[in-house]
Amino acid sequence: MAVLGSTENLWYDEAYTVAMIQHPVREIVEITSYDVHSPFYYILVKGFYLLCGQRIQAVKMFSVLFLVLFEVVIKYAVSAIWDKRAALYSLLLVLALPSVAVQAVNCRMYTMGLFFVGLSVALSYCGVQIRSAFMVPFYVVLCSRHVCSYIYYDFHVFPVFDSVCFCAV
Repeated sequence: MAVLGSTENLWYDEAYTVAMIQHPVREIVEITSYDVHSPFYYILVKGFYLLCGQRIQAVKMFSVLFLVLFEVVIKYAVSAIWDKRAALYSLLLVLALPSVAVQAVNCRMYTMGLFFVGLSVALSYCGVQIRSAFMVPFYVVLCSRHVCSYIYYDFHVFPVFDSVCFCAV
């Protein structure tokens, strides 16, 4: 949290995010139509940025917010699948990963993607367990929210879930 309040230094991709949210929503949609990223993240972070006083720390806090939401998903999903002790170990494991700590304060869509992947995995597991087709539309919508982000998920998100499952067994 000290990093959030003490720095406004940005790396190139973060500066791109901050520059992107300076545009009107219509232009964000147009610009991202030529890019590999979806406008969904930029529109959400723009709203959060405007609500929180148009400070770079607000954009960083947006990423932290999605990490917290991901932790909530982990807590309830792992508790439902295994038990509270496994959920606690899973939370600690995720927080101990250096890549999570680094990405948590980056002004990029990584933690939002982590949240949507986590929620879609949790919902798909619950849908299989209760044998309900009711979960399928939620799963499809959630999956569509994270397909816009790239290789990060192959090397970061899915190993997190593998680790969570291994830890909980």
